[in-house]
Amino acid sequence: MTTLESWPDSKRWQATLVACFFTLITTLTATGYPLCDEAITSAFDVSHTTFVLGNTMYLLAIALVPLVLAPLSEDFGRRPVYIATTLVYAVCFIPQALADNMATIIATRFFCGAAGSIGNSLAAGVISDCFAPAYRGLPLYVYSTSVYIGQGIGPVAYVATGTLQGWRIAFWWNGAAALVAFVAVVALFPETRPPAVLPPSEKRSKVARAATSTTVALTMLLTQPVIGSISLWSALLWGINYMAFGAIPLTFAQAYGWSLLQQSFVFLTMLVAALAGYVCHVHQEHIQASDPERIELRLRYACVGALLAPAGLFIFAWTARASITPVAPVIGVLLFNTAIFPIYQAIFSYLSEVYGDRSSSAVAAQSFLRNLFAAVLPLLNRHMYENLGSPLATTTLAALATVFSTVPFVIVRYGPVLRRKTIEK
Repeated sequence: MTTLESWPDSKRWQATLVACFFTLITTLTATGYPLCDEAITSAFDVSHTTFVLGNTMYLLAIALVPLVLAPLSEDFGRRPVYIATTLVYAVCFIPQALADNMATIIATRFFCGAAGSIGNSLAAGVISDCFAPAYRGLPLYVYSTSVYIGQGIGPVAYVATGTLQGWRIAFWWNGAAALVAFVAVVALFPETRPPAVLPPSEKRSKVARAATSTTVALTMLLTQPVIGSISLWSALLWGINYMAFGAIPLTFAQAYGWSLLQQSFVFLTMLVAALAGYVCHVHQEHIQASDPERIELRLRYACVGALLAPAGLFIFAWTARASITPVAPVIGVLLFNTAIFPIYQAIFSYLSEVYGDRSSSAVAAQSFLRNLFAAVLPLLNRHMYENLGSPLATTTLAALATVFSTVPFVIVRYGPVLRRKTIEK
């Protein structure tokens, strides 16, 4: 069996692209589902809050399960984890498509999210396995782009197919796409984790490690200030991001009378944001190359995004009204999405470089809090926007984003000191 050092670049990219494809599918599922609100609530005669529980369970599983799977994959290998979870993920769409009650969808989506959670937590670890720190920039950009493509096309794809063929068709084609991901993993995804690639004599004791693996990521979240602060900040922004999948349709319907399909097109701003993110990526790599030893330089564009994100929310809050062209609030959404992209990429790049062969656990730690917020905050959406009104509700979120925008600046300034204290501890 060959070692990772002898792999050609083509094999490294093969593993990366397969992992990113599954990430795209899992993200698409999370963002497409909220747009089925009216169809599914009508079919089963349930409330909006009950419907939202379907995505809450999906994202809650994505938050919790990597705390187990990410550390285990670091000792038992990525490939067996990917094979098992992609198969389960594809199968979980069958009961969703055939469901005759809302409880079936809610319960099944938890298991679907559990299996799909590796799309969030393990992909960055795969990239860390395959590429040295100096070469991780482009692969991590591809990973971040896969998330944004999934978020952008998910609402449009679900609404388009649901409008023409019914909401069950959306689950069927999503399951078919997941099955393609499973086949790709079996056929094309090599083992990338060094402990699994090395001869048995060089492996650590898996039995001893398995006893504590489930607590590694959570321990890192609670004891390491760098992970804790980044996780809380990204969790707030990610929660706001997922609130948008309910708030944007509600706001554009009330202000402009847009149809569901028209509303879904707003999310295509994420594709534009991903293109803008490439420009940020190229310049970020230039900045990092000027001083490779300063890992905190990875967060420079995250600092820019920290300022632009609340600005985009403020624009959306106070321009989404009938007397103002809808172009204005769309620009606000675009600005927010463009701001989130370099933040998302920078966090993965930074954690991958700081924590090296434990990057999956570090990413799982911040993914836990990030997806926990994404699971819970949308439950407040309808009540918040109906009671406060769209301008005040979004302004409240923008104010919170402004307060937390100091986090990347603090880490850029004090990150080296915090990392040294962590190592000493």
